[in-house]
Amino acid sequence: MIKLSKAVVWLYFMFVALVVGKQLPLGISEIVFNRGTQIIGLLLFVGLMRYNRLLGFLSKRAVRNINLGVFFAFLGSLLAGVFKGQTLNFLVIFNVLGFIGFGIYTAYFFRRKVFFKRLFYILSFYFVILIVNGVSIKVWLNGSYNHISVVTLFLVSMYYIEKDRSKDDKSIGLVPAGLTVVFCLVSTGRSAILSSGLLLALAYLHDYISPKRGARAVVIIAIALYLINAYLLDVILDYSEKFQEQGFTEEGRLIVFSQFLTDIGEWRSLFFGVNYNRLYEEQNLTIHNSYLSMHSRFGIVAIVFFVMTAKLIRRSYKYYKLGLVLLLPILLRSFTDTILISDGFLMGSLYFAIFFITNKKRNEAQQIDFAHA
Repeated sequence: MIKLSKAVVWLYFMFVALVVGKQLPLGISEIVFNRGTQIIGLLLFVGLMRYNRLLGFLSKRAVRNINLGVFFAFLGSLLAGVFKGQTLNFLVIFNVLGFIGFGIYTAYFFRRKVFFKRLFYILSFYFVILIVNGVSIKVWLNGSYNHISVVTLFLVSMYYIEKDRSKDDKSIGLVPAGLTVVFCLVSTGRSAILSSGLLLALAYLHDYISPKRGARAVVIIAIALYLINAYLLDVILDYSEKFQEQGFTEEGRLIVFSQFLTDIGEWRSLFFGVNYNRLYEEQNLTIHNSYLSMHSRFGIVAIVFFVMTAKLIRRSYKYYKLGLVLLLPILLRSFTDTILISDGFLMGSLYFAIFFITNKKRNEAQQIDFAHA
């Protein structure tokens, strides 16, 4: 059992290294990171399932639900791939297994106090150096607006989860969320700014909902407004002009959504996912929407995720409010990029971490209520 537990720990941190390392401009093919992450994620999932047989930290009902969810996700991805002629579409199931493994380990075993804090502040320090020296932070993280916001949202969210567990005071602090907003502003990614701004607003509500902390909140907001006015006003104005010209969705995304609305009325597209290959081949357009991508990759089975998300929002509000603070920004961010479940690894991992922590807290609360009944 000791060997198994050590193996699971190593697999977890190897998974984190791969999902974060994929964002770095290391000159390594993306396919290497994708397949490596899928393999490590699969091993992590299998290791935790074997570990569960020894310790029983998951109920039989939870294991049954996980197995059913994985089966239907695999079946949906297989049929969707056959329908669209994408024979390797079923490989997306390995993403899902890695997400589940990451979520289970984070919920039941992760006990480090400063691991993600250090990662987040190392990234922040590097970004600050680039900004001070007048270098665009887009030179890092593969030169993409998307990578900057996604990796910072992942690290700041995991930092908040880590911090929430390591102290009795349940305030999470506004500085990490504020730094995330600054980096997203400097990178001028529109949906990134909106989602990071939502995170900051929700973090404020989480920490300062009681009147006793209102005075300190006013001071922090005043300082933040001064710094924004002094150093970021030009960036905000540039962003505002970009937003007015292009809006929240660009023409390419509107074309993709238009095809979805056109094809979804046909039963094969409804059940097996809309085929966007023609848009990619003829106009070099990609989906840029996690929810449309999930339907395309899993077909009608994607509705299970949407139902699961609705339940997660309700349960996190009741049992794990920090989970709701972190969940809503990533759901918003996922509207304009394929970053959640079917593509990429960071947001899917974070989603399932919130999912399993919320369910763990729900089960603990129900046990306490049952004991007092």
